[in-house]
Amino acid sequence: MAAVVVHCGPVAEIADAWLTFDVGVQQRGLQSFGTSRQVYLETPEDSDIWVVELQCPVREGAGCSQE
Repeated sequence: MAAVVVHCGPVAEIADAWLTFDVGVQQRGLQSFGTSRQVYLETPEDSDIWVVELQCPVREGAGCSQE
């Protein structure tokens, strides 16, 4: 099972997106148990409009950390 979210916006805000993602994972009673990753779907020259998919394997528990 995995949690996935798409960040559309400034690449500089990806860390904040991960924090928000983690809150959502915890609220659903899940925890990470493997390697999380970022998939860069659209990376135009303007880094304010990047599209990045955040992915984290999850299981029952609490918390998703990017390690």
